[in-house]
Amino acid sequence: LAFDDAQGKGIYVLGALEMLQESFDIDADALTQLQAWSDAGLRVLVFAGNPGVTTLHDEAGDPVLPPLTLLGIVAFSDELRPHLQETLGAFTDNGVQLKVISGDNPQTVAALAKQAGLPGDLRAVSGPELAAMSPGEFNQTAKDATVFGRITPQQKEALVDALRSQGEYVAMMGDGV
Repeated sequence: LAFDDAQGKGIYVLGALEMLQESFDIDADALTQLQAWSDAGLRVLVFAGNPGVTTLHDEAGDPVLPPLTLLGIVAFSDELRPHLQETLGAFTDNGVQLKVISGDNPQTVAALAKQAGLPGDLRAVSGPELAAMSPGEFNQTAKDATVFGRITPQQKEALVDALRSQGEYVAMMGDGV
C-alpha cells in the first residue's frame, strides 16, 4: 500500500517473511517468535513500512520494494475441519498415499499436516528446494515426500506430472484446511 496525501505518506506491506525479508532486518527474538508460531501451524505474516517513500516502482517502472522497517508480526490460526482425521484415516486405511501441496509456509504446512494426523515423515519440501533439484531428484522427491510448502502453481502441476509419469493415479482437492 503506497500513499502520499494530506493524511500522510509512506509504503506499508503485509506478507510472508520469506517474500519481504530482503527489504528489512529482523532481530533474533522476532525471528525466533515467527519460527515458533510457524512451527505451531499458525499462518504468520510480517507488517513493515517506510514512511519516507511513496512509490513501489523504480525509474524504469519496474516493481521494487524500498528498505522497510519491521512494524509487527501477525499470526492467524487455521482451524482444521471437523472429522478431518477420520477422513484422512479412511484414505490411508484404503492404501491411498496422501500429499499436501500448498503455497503456504513450509513449516506451517508441516505442522498442520501433523495436526491432521498424516502419517510418516512430515518434513516439508519448499518450492525453492524443488526449483534447485535435477529432474531425477525432483521425481524422487515427488514420490517420497508428503508435505510441500511455498509451492507455485507451476510446481504443483509439475509434481502431479511427476507422479503420473511414475504410474501413480493422482486426484487433487482445492483450497481449504
